[in-house]
Amino acid sequence: MTHLTEKASPEASRCRALVLSCMDYRFVEPLRRVLADRGLTDAFDLMAWPGGAAALITRDRPFITDAMTMACELHHPDEIILAVHHDCGRLGGSAHFAGHEAEIATLDTVLAMAGEAVSDRLPGLPVQLVRLNQDGSVLLADASLDGGGRRVDPEATMNPRNDVPMQSGPIPLTREGRRVLAVKLAHLRDEIIPGLLTLRESSGYDREVENDYQHAVGQLANLCERLARSCAAETTPDDPQVVELGELVTLCLDDGTLVCYLVVHPFEAPIGGGRVSSEAPLGRALLGRRVDDKIEVRAPRGAYQCRIAEQRAAADPRRGLDPAPRLATTRPADRSPERDVRYQQH
Repeated sequence: MTHLTEKASPEASRCRALVLSCMDYRFVEPLRRVLADRGLTDAFDLMAWPGGAAALITRDRPFITDAMTMACELHHPDEIILAVHHDCGRLGGSAHFAGHEAEIATLDTVLAMAGEAVSDRLPGLPVQLVRLNQDGSVLLADASLDGGGRRVDPEATMNPRNDVPMQSGPIPLTREGRRVLAVKLAHLRDEIIPGLLTLRESSGYDREVENDYQHAVGQLANLCERLARSCAAETTPDDPQVVELGELVTLCLDDGTLVCYLVVHPFEAPIGGGRVSSEAPLGRALLGRRVDDKIEVRAPRGAYQCRIAEQRAAADPRRGLDPAPRLATTRPADRSPERDVRYQQH
């Protein structure tokens, strides 16, 4: 760690920022401009580490976060700045990517992962995410993290003309859906991608490893962005009389079979377990309809009709969250209390 500020007393030992960046000489000047633009010319502690923030998703992570924790205990920074740069050797260099756009997407995903790692270790400190470009320009990543590790829009940008805002608009997900997707994200971030990075570093260029790595990073970028924009479907404005996102709907088919679906946002639908996308033919036909309504579903294999027998919220506050729907035996509806309900995956 390079300590750039000298303080006369413990009371004065406070810096405005702790900066983690790469030691690559090509990006020293762009980083200096970033800090100068924020008025941090002589008020920051700098940690120079091979790969900068990218090293936080490698086996170096515990060593870096230990050093950052010590720096924060000594000098109490107001914020943390994490930087990555183009043509990063820790990520294989620019030549390892399919193109410029693929490299940018990977760098921004790496920044998001690094930011979450630091927020987990040092909660309460805002984290700024910075991408340094080969031409010397500086871009703030799609979003930064507040003290709670949540993504926020960067209104006070380091280079506002070049800032790329994150896509807007909340994504309503059920609580169980968010949990499942968060587990998938953690698995990609903590196990799959670090393992592929290790293979990447040890085996040289291997097309299969590279393809697997790029696919995993793309999945992680998508999950990070979508979960950052998500909100609980159960807490969105609700009309109990009509079918809406996050509700269980029981349908009565022509032969009397009862089928139950959980209507969800398209991003949650691939989880399965009885979920149907609100943009699928059935989902579109259900939204806004009421119990006893007869609907026609124009499915790719042919249109069919059914009746809405029941609709209710997936999570009842008195009972907690419903378990994921399961397949069960079915029989024609005979209006008897013993009849079964089948939960199908759509």
